Amino acid sequence: MLGGEQSGHIAAVGFETYLSLLEEAIREIRGQEPLPERAVTLSLGLDLAIPHDYVDDENWRMMIYKKIARAGDDAVLAETAREIADRFGEPPAQVRRLVEYARLRARAEGLGVTAITRQAGKVHVRFAEDSAVDADRVLAIVGRTPGSSLSPARVLTLPAPPGADDLLAGLIALLPTLGREAA
Repeated sequence: MLGGEQSGHIAAVGFETYLSLLEEAIREIRGQEPLPERAVTLSLGLDLAIPHDYVDDENWRMMIYKKIARAGDDAVLAETAREIADRFGEPPAQVRRLVEYARLRARAEGLGVTAITRQAGKVHVRFAEDSAVDADRVLAIVGRTPGSSLSPARVLTLPAPPGADDLLAGLIALLPTLGREAA
């Protein structure tokens, strides 16, 4: 179910969308009601597929994807990462990246971000109308970051760091600084 061909699908539509589509199909087959859609769309073009040589059983890979995707905060994510390492050994970069991706999603949801996308060397962060961002903090970042902008449609555009891990770490660190309650 999550073989090489599906890894291509994950890369094409993003992990969140792929997992949602897969769960929706399973719920439909079982005759269950569809779940409400997630508020945040992340499309960063990252390799988030769990390698077959790390977890060769498809059912275990699916359970890991689900557990990481459903972890709601840093403590649950840290515990999930420990469980994965205990069971399968030190995780490869893709699995660590998957955990950080879930951390980013949780922070984005808490702030009222509706989408984060990476395209043509830029990262676009779209804020909901009722997001918990402090406009002055966003404008300060735009003012001190060359190549950044804020559109009237509430989209913050920033230069994207070249590496996947740098991208995730930078966004995870950035989002809390934008909130109204940030220190």
